[in-house]
Amino acid sequence: MSGCRLCQLGTRPILGEGPTDAKILWIGEAPGAAEVVFGRPFIGPAGQFLRKNLLNGPISENSFVTNLLCCRPREGDHNAIPTPEQIENCRYHLVYLLDILQPLRIIFVGRIAQLVIAPHAAKRGIWYSQNVPHLIDANWCNKASIIHIYHPSYIRRRGGFKVRDRDHHVQEAYEQYENLRSYLLEFLNENL
Repeated sequence: MSGCRLCQLGTRPILGEGPTDAKILWIGEAPGAAEVVFGRPFIGPAGQFLRKNLLNGPISENSFVTNLLCCRPREGDHNAIPTPEQIENCRYHLVYLLDILQPLRIIFVGRIAQLVIAPHAAKRGIWYSQNVPHLIDANWCNKASIIHIYHPSYIRRRGGFKVRDRDHHVQEAYEQYENLRSYLLEFLNENL
């Protein structure tokens, strides 16, 4: 992507993967170290956690996964909030994907992707059918429900789902993942 400082740093852009007729689009924050090495999104530790607990079977087969940023930020910047310049440089990639895929469900993985793209969708696990504001303003937005989930890294840092009986945030995340899994399986059953 011309003019992008992240692309100029020499990291390989990770554009996403999945079928072009995917009903579900997952948008994470940025590629991690493992994603850059293997050239695939959502395969590092957080991605493995997500794939094990939610993004598998029929859900995975009908999903396209990508990130807000296409390139990994410099070492030391991996947890930084994306800059407006970085977001603008990757914006066209997302608009292109949305026009091609026309997903019926968009799932924001983590706070950063959700806050940047759909700040009106502030509460996790709430389903929205409103237009995504300024950053992405294509017509397909009226058809897509927007869902925000806890980032798997947040859950992993707190001890994973095995500590859900001792941590109400992890319990909330566990219930959110379980409810979303049931919802997506039902959605796919009705729309395939």
